Amino acid sequence: MPLRVFNTLANEKQDFTPVRPGRIGIYVCGITVYDLTHIGHARMLTAFDVMVRFLRWAGWEVAFVRNWTDVDDKIIRRALERGQDPRQLSEHFIDECRHDMQSLGVMSADVEPKATDHIPEMQALIARLIERGNAYASRGDVYFAVRSFPGYGKLSKRNLDDLRAGARVEPGEQKRDPLDFALWKAAKPGEPASVTWESPWGPGRPGWHIECSAMCQKYLGTTFDVHGGGKDLVFPHHENEIAQSEAASGQDLAHYWLHNGFITIDAEKMSKSLGNFRTIRDLLAHWDGEALRAFLLSTHYRHPINFTEAAVLEADRRVDYFYETLAKGDAYLAQKKLASRPEPDPLKEHVEAVREAMEDDFNTAEALARLERLYGTLNARVDARARPDEVAALLQTARALSGVLGLASRAPLEAVRQRRQIAAGRKGIGGGAVAHRPDPLACARAGIARADRGRAPAAPDRGGAQGHRSEVGGRAHRRAPRGAQGKGFRARGRDPRRSRCPRRRVARRPWRDRVARVAVNRLLTPRLELVQLDFAAIDAWVARDAGRLEKLTGARFPEPVDAPPLFDADLPRIRDSLAGGRTAGPWLFVLRETREPVGAGGTAAMGDGTLFLGYSVWPKHQRRGYASEAVLALCAHGMAQPGVKRIRATIPVGNLASERVSERAGLKRVGKEFDPDAGEVGIFERAQ
Repeated sequence: MPLRVFNTLANEKQDFTPVRPGRIGIYVCGITVYDLTHIGHARMLTAFDVMVRFLRWAGWEVAFVRNWTDVDDKIIRRALERGQDPRQLSEHFIDECRHDMQSLGVMSADVEPKATDHIPEMQALIARLIERGNAYASRGDVYFAVRSFPGYGKLSKRNLDDLRAGARVEPGEQKRDPLDFALWKAAKPGEPASVTWESPWGPGRPGWHIECSAMCQKYLGTTFDVHGGGKDLVFPHHENEIAQSEAASGQDLAHYWLHNGFITIDAEKMSKSLGNFRTIRDLLAHWDGEALRAFLLSTHYRHPINFTEAAVLEADRRVDYFYETLAKGDAYLAQKKLASRPEPDPLKEHVEAVREAMEDDFNTAEALARLERLYGTLNARVDARARPDEVAALLQTARALSGVLGLASRAPLEAVRQRRQIAAGRKGIGGGAVAHRPDPLACARAGIARADRGRAPAAPDRGGAQGHRSEVGGRAHRRAPRGAQGKGFRARGRDPRRSRCPRRRVARRPWRDRVARVAVNRLLTPRLELVQLDFAAIDAWVARDAGRLEKLTGARFPEPVDAPPLFDADLPRIRDSLAGGRTAGPWLFVLRETREPVGAGGTAAMGDGTLFLGYSVWPKHQRRGYASEAVLALCAHGMAQPGVKRIRATIPVGNLASERVSERAGLKRVGKEFDPDAGEVGIFERAQ
């Protein structure tokens, strides 16, 4: 499919046609550097970084420009507060921002111009606007005459008369019209010389809006393809950029205008006054940068995104799953002695799936879901002892497509160790304890080798003087050395304190069968039976084994076996979590009358005594009240757990079945809120 993007200027999704075939010019308004970057900056940086990565991977030649605003009223005020020179302050925070960007996996732009390096270009543009009658000088300031540009408001869809009603003139400004904005600001008493330049209109410095017009046209031309930034820049910054640039040239500035959505903190606007201001540096003290990146990519760039600890934890687990799967695949190929062979080409079906998602207005949320399904397939094929060349192709495809999103680019084992250290710090565990934990990936490699040989590791030589030590069923036994047989209990390797009855020898079952057991944790509702799934059941589900699923859960899965939407991609990760004993299993919703499965769900602790409950139902069973019935039963079960005070769950409002089950569960709804990803979220507590 052709690349389609949502153009703010046209307010619709459009097919993308470049100014020059095969080449794309992108300019993104960067950061005003007077403090550390925050999570809102991270969203903008990550969104456009992924766009550039994808376009280059897809074969486009991309010229990417992202500026630094290093002269501004805020910078000057902050420098005066600190007793620093504004230029030194801005240079310091540019370096800090680059450090944070590196932690988030954000690439440097091809050109990163600074405003202070382009004063002559700005002055030339201002002079041209004055010459054309679109700007005027007033006591050392220069203003753009908004009413001289007929197209003003076309980007933000605002009316001049409405704007005039809310406009005001700041003290000291000498405007002809309150709507006019500054192109050049006269120097004020006490302002440092380092941010003052001589000009035809007197000493001063540029206004904010003129900076980007001068820099983007210098590096990309009078008209280029894409101009981007945060949604908060649509008005007035980008609207003013269009007015001054197009008034000076008589040509369009950019064909496509792309804007990323806002970010909130726990459903509230991020604000220092609310105490929820989160810098990237603060977050990196508790979370791996790749987890933050995965969180930001989990929602479409144009949509609002709500930052919560639970959401970042989920993204962190997803990144864990990626790296553990890559390490597992590498270990399998190394054991098969295939690691040194030439890398195969990525598999077309998975490549096209991710390409299709990204060509639909850079839909990273869908691309990430499809990538996770690829990792699930890779995990399943390694477990199934698939041909090495098949695993190698899946492994190469996973790495290539992860790179498109800027994920899973580190060496897997090293990444796991680094992330483990960060997680330990977040939980208050010392680094030494983490460093000395057994490496689960090394254990996995050993398990791969044993399973491939189909037998236990070779026994040591039994003829040594010290005898042979073996482990059976978790207990150690020592067999006497040769020549010592028949010389008493101890000589024969038997303990006289134990019974002389011969030990019954039982053939050992395969490891998977020993782990597997029938799930016994069940809940009943009027129409449903909820079965909690263990490792064996999830493993059977990943393998699409209907017979084994029925044996373990009692549910009759129709063939071919599938899973509910939003749940299918998580199955391999859930299986791995259960194998490691890190979490309780999810629940399968089964109709009591027909034994047909209708959905699945699970819970996750959010801290502060809150349990989040999520679920997914097969489309054909939606709108029948099954989801509400199952979820509220799980609410009752969750509220019975120690320390749980409340539950957040997606429950349809006014559903009669929900109300009945809620009463039977002893719960009451105490509130609701809207989650951008989950929809309406009900808050339940125990009824008094």
